[in-house]
Amino acid sequence: MILNRYGHSALNGWDGNSIQLNANGDTILAPQIGAGKKESDDNTFTGILMGDVKTANSTDTGIMGYDHGARSIFMDAKTGNATFGKPGAAQIKIIASSG
Repeated sequence: MILNRYGHSALNGWDGNSIQLNANGDTILAPQIGAGKKESDDNTFTGILMGDVKTANSTDTGIMGYDHGARSIFMDAKTGNATFGKPGAAQIKIIASSG
């Protein structure tokens, strides 16, 4: 018997790198999912990504929102911190407390 370490039994057998559909069709697991659109005027992305997003300097894990390719939302799954607003503009930052 496999110990359910993740709070959702479907995660126990998933390798974390592939797309997996269960036999009942009620669970889809993927390393990254996205919803949005490619902007026709400049070929950038506007929408939401969930999972790992790699940049030139790091890999972020969580929920990221983009407007014309500029990150406008970041909810960090590792720390619980969140940022709303584009860099260089007004932003709301939530820093998770350790207590």
